[in-house]
Amino acid sequence: MSQFLLKINLGNEAMMTPEDIAQKLTAISARVSNQTIDDIKTSVNNIRDINGNFLGYYEIYDLS
Repeated sequence: MSQFLLKINLGNEAMMTPEDIAQKLTAISARVSNQTIDDIKTSVNNIRDINGNFLGYYEIYDLS
């Protein structure tokens, strides 16, 4: 079995409102839909804000 993990750090100027979060989730959804499961497992899937600051990441990993 596998698990999808999404981690987004909040609090910087570009991620302070629910609208900021919704916008980022929409962008992540579009990005994920263009990847395969293997791509997600083997890629660095960093999430950055509009200013290029690191916000978090997503990944798929196998539960053992």
